[in-house]
Amino acid sequence: MNTRKKRVLFVISSLNLGGAERQMLLLCQILETQADVQIVSLELEGPLKEKYSQAFPEIYFLDKKNPLIQIIEIQRIVRISKPDVVITWLYKADLIGGIASRLAGNFPVVWSARNSALPHFSIFKRLILMLFSRMIPKWIIANGKPAYDFHLSIGYPAKKMQIIPNALAHWTSSTRSKSRLLLREAPADKVRIGIASRQVSGKGILESIAAFDDHLDRLPLIDLTLIGQETDDSKKWRSKGDYRNHTVKALTTDEELAKWFQGLDLYLMSSTAWESQPNSLLEAIAIGCPVLVSDFIELDFDLPDFNKYDATSATNLVSAIQKYGDIETSRIIDTVEELRSKVGSIYNHDVTLEKWLKIIEI
Repeated sequence: MNTRKKRVLFVISSLNLGGAERQMLLLCQILETQADVQIVSLELEGPLKEKYSQAFPEIYFLDKKNPLIQIIEIQRIVRISKPDVVITWLYKADLIGGIASRLAGNFPVVWSARNSALPHFSIFKRLILMLFSRMIPKWIIANGKPAYDFHLSIGYPAKKMQIIPNALAHWTSSTRSKSRLLLREAPADKVRIGIASRQVSGKGILESIAAFDDHLDRLPLIDLTLIGQETDDSKKWRSKGDYRNHTVKALTTDEELAKWFQGLDLYLMSSTAWESQPNSLLEAIAIGCPVLVSDFIELDFDLPDFNKYDATSATNLVSAIQKYGDIETSRIIDTVEELRSKVGSIYNHDVTLEKWLKIIEI
């Protein structure tokens, strides 16, 4: 009986401090118990480079940005490693890694389909993705029904599409929220609100800061903390005084993330662009942290009305926070526990591993 582990080569577009990049690293670590995992990054640098390197010391970092040279280099890696399957992560990797793998010897390729909208993609780029989705991958894996439906709508072939939920970070199983909104006698001082995201357009961070700044008289004192990959603009926010009580941090270790999430009273997901199954939101729910979520976020389960708000206007966010403060503590506690149980059953490591192993057995 052949007991050789399957060889799986992952190709990822970036090492940014984003949910997709964190999720792929977690998936590689989960699969490593059952398969031989190799990773190729199309970027040489990024905030998560050290974390990837520590977990997978033999990772390949391509130092050429020319797509043609990257295709040639990945061809070489594929021919040497002879993987049983190549899994590509994010759109650039889908195309470059997919083309290279097929040219290297028609190795089976699996694409990931994680978004529920394409950021700043022209009609031409959408057409390219649609055409190659029919030619390159054996399977296309969506992380939830919103992403599944969206990619079908832009022309991805239904017969290749499957849904495999994200897995929750390991630290969520041993961390519990210390939100003061869960206390029967909640303190009357500031509310600790957190946003975990790259500080770029569409994430709602700028809109949130502006809303808080413009309506301080209607809100409790807010201690706002932002974590994620910083930009040149976000580094200036504190010194510019855009909001008097916010800080910006770049956290990468599990210990840092667990401590930060645990210390929040309320996790805010204020995106103004469509997102599907954001990891940070699921992590907050998994540890029992109260959440407030923009209606641009799509999940595989419903949130109660007081956990959602209409993000078309900044004043709606202010009103939602005000209303949150009027909700009975018992109702918040019951909702937190219900959501926590639901997330724990859907985004389960064993379920994720089982589904991915079936895909790998191509």
